[in-house]
Amino acid sequence: TELAAAGGSLFRSVKINGKEALDLSRKTEFVLTTADGRVFSSGAQNATRLTVEESGPLRAIIRTEGVHKAEDGTSLFEYVCRLFFHAGSPWFEVEYGFVNKESAETTGIASLTLSVPLAPVRSPYLGLTSEYKIDRFYEFRGPFSIYSGAEDLFGVFGGARIFTADGTEMLGMGYESEVRARWWADSSTAERGLTVSIQEMTQNYPKAIRVSPETVNIDLFPAKEKKPLAFRQGWQKTHTLLMYFHEGNGKDAQSRELCFKWQAQVIPWSPYHVASGSLGDLFPYSPEKYPMIERALRGWFSAYESGVGRGMIDYGDTTGSGSGERANFMQNNAFDTSWVAYLLFLRSGERRYWQRARSAALHTADIDIVHHSTRTPVEVGGVRIHGDNHVQYNAEAIEGSSVCPNHEWVEGLLMTYHLTGEARYLDLAVGMAEHILRARKAGWISPRYNAKWNGARNLAWPLLLLTMVYDETGNSKYIEEA
Repeated sequence: TELAAAGGSLFRSVKINGKEALDLSRKTEFVLTTADGRVFSSGAQNATRLTVEESGPLRAIIRTEGVHKAEDGTSLFEYVCRLFFHAGSPWFEVEYGFVNKESAETTGIASLTLSVPLAPVRSPYLGLTSEYKIDRFYEFRGPFSIYSGAEDLFGVFGGARIFTADGTEMLGMGYESEVRARWWADSSTAERGLTVSIQEMTQNYPKAIRVSPETVNIDLFPAKEKKPLAFRQGWQKTHTLLMYFHEGNGKDAQSRELCFKWQAQVIPWSPYHVASGSLGDLFPYSPEKYPMIERALRGWFSAYESGVGRGMIDYGDTTGSGSGERANFMQNNAFDTSWVAYLLFLRSGERRYWQRARSAALHTADIDIVHHSTRTPVEVGGVRIHGDNHVQYNAEAIEGSSVCPNHEWVEGLLMTYHLTGEARYLDLAVGMAEHILRARKAGWISPRYNAKWNGARNLAWPLLLLTMVYDETGNSKYIEEA
């Protein structure tokens, strides 16, 4: 497979054994429609920057950056799109993130879609997906779609709803025999096929995949939702997609098996993590020696998981337990949820801890960290304190700010970087340290404290953050400022 980013299209060309898989008269692009009907596209102009972010024997990462443009030349939301290629694998991953740096407090999103135009062919078409619960394929000779919304459940009754070309939902005989898809879809002919999947599709609802002989549309926010997505200034959102261009149909290409494995990837665990001490002094997993401690840890984590939010903005965070002014609070992963989950993962190797740590770190990176602020520029790079819909202004009596230094933590981001090698988590940690330096100069940290409940944590969390980033980077200004 040959890929290139140029001419405004995400891919200039994709070839399978020398044959073009794309319709080159149309662009592979992200198309964003606002609540007031304006349309912006990543394909309206070339990417502003293309870099090789990583090049190694096992993985290569290509990073493209740009902005969504409208036909009249106006722009909306910068984006970063990374392509992950793995040695020996015929598939690759697309990680797409966009950030709101508009002046308005919120921007309404009516739809957001990645459109992939497929090369026209004459041979018969086969659309394909598979049942969530049992060994069954669903075959289509025309367009179809799968959709995950707020009503989707986990466990044995989970999965995406399936719709035929005319919008009719495929239904089973009853609740326990519902028709549900396993979050992947394929469009194939004898000459070429494309399989796609969305990582944690149900958890990040609403999501849809629309498949036809001519196009595969991946709806990161489907059109015709009951109301637009109110996307706040300073928020970012990242999605990861699987793309597998292949010969023949999806069955012959073993697309189902690939997607099952991709949705539950191999986790980077080894007993060496604890035994070596390379990641600190970790309490070894000891179910035989300390069964009550292990039982208590598992019970506490299960209680935490029961409060994990779902949906495009809330997933990876937990809901608050307050009332009154705090009734709608999201916790914004206080106090460093991803770090706690990583510790549990490293000592036990259990997937549940890994999945929760990764989702919490991604939520912190996207929603909790302030990526832009016209209200209070000092807060850029900082972590927002818990609040209604993830935002609370005048936090800890700091006028105009949604962040405060006694609610900021960095160890989960750094551990994500170490366990995945993804440099953006290190960049965000360094950005947080830079924010702390600005906050100190602004008088947000040192006494006199702003609110009656402030105290040692006003100094303690910034001290920990600066020393951790110094330890990671070796940059002496962080330890000197600490």
